[in-house]
Amino acid sequence: MDRRRFLQTGAAAVAAISATSCSRSRTKWRFLTDQDGRTLAALCDQIVPPDDYPGAAEAGAVEYIDRQLMRHYRRHRAAYRRGLADTDRLSLSRFGHPFAELSAIQQIEVVHNLERERRMYFRALARPAAWHRPCDTPSCAAMSRAATRRRVISTSS
Repeated sequence: MDRRRFLQTGAAAVAAISATSCSRSRTKWRFLTDQDGRTLAALCDQIVPPDDYPGAAEAGAVEYIDRQLMRHYRRHRAAYRRGLADTDRLSLSRFGHPFAELSAIQQIEVVHNLERERRMYFRALARPAAWHRPCDTPSCAAMSRAATRRRVISTSS
């Protein structure tokens, strides 16, 4: 192969690669779709709503979950896809709009339904730390006992 042929082949390859990368849709998500991101942001803000401090979405919870679904929590991808699709499906069937477009009252109603009907998905969404394997160090055991005490105290009052 002569130099001219080599350069032509290389230029064609670069053009093909750049055309392929330019044709991909621009999105800030690694795993989530734009709709998934909107739904997850609204769900996260129902769990930790904004008040004097940022809510979960503004604090970066959605970006964190998205990154982790591409890394350590790959095994939870299908559950998130199903759960987010079910959330929007339930919202559409009850209120005629996707979850992210519902009023706060309507979103709360959908979240309560998810909590009752989709326990595993809701638990994973509300407690991503539960994805980790149990820690056997003394500090982890102490944190676990403290969290249990907080739950017992908050449910008994």
